[in-house]
Amino acid sequence: MLQHHIIQIIDVVAVTIVLVIRAVYLVLDHKVQLVRKVLEDYKVQLVHKVQGDCKVRKVHKELLVILVQ
Repeated sequence: MLQHHIIQIIDVVAVTIVLVIRAVYLVLDHKVQLVRKVLEDYKVQLVHKVQGDCKVRKVHKELLVILVQ
């Protein structure tokens, strides 16, 4: 009888541990996704900024060429 109760307790503990691990994993996975999204947005902004700078430089070069001629 005692053995049966011990097995039930072990089962409950095992299931609880698995659920806690799953919950932690889901939370961490969600945070990783958020971090990825923020980094992706930042990268896109950075690329746009660099491309924008290149366009500005190109316009400056064109203006210089016009002024020099």
